[in-house]
Amino acid sequence: MPLKILIVDDDDLTLKLLTRRLESAGYKVIAAQTGEGAMKQVNLGKPDIILMDILLPDMQGSDAVKMLRERTDISKTRIIFLSSIISSDGENEQGIKVDGTFYPAIAKPIDFRLLKNLLD
Repeated sequence: MPLKILIVDDDDLTLKLLTRRLESAGYKVIAAQTGEGAMKQVNLGKPDIILMDILLPDMQGSDAVKMLRERTDISKTRIIFLSSIISSDGENEQGIKVDGTFYPAIAKPIDFRLLKNLLD
């Protein structure tokens, strides 16, 4: 059974490109463009991994993560932040702390090889 990935990003192009790449790599993909949309998608079915943009139109991605972490059914779901506001160094990979928990983060434009390494 393929892993189910929820992509939360308000950018249509990012959603389309990531969806296409991840589905072609064998993942099942669902998407939302807002934090509230992410909550609705989670209510429809628990994702195995969440890719969360930092800047969403209705809330910060970190606030959405805090809300998601309050749910016991997905408290252990892996979360990876995606953002154009973190700097891209040579490795294009950093991390973000939310309520004392470290989450990996990848800068946009997304290096799919780095993302794939984090997903495996």
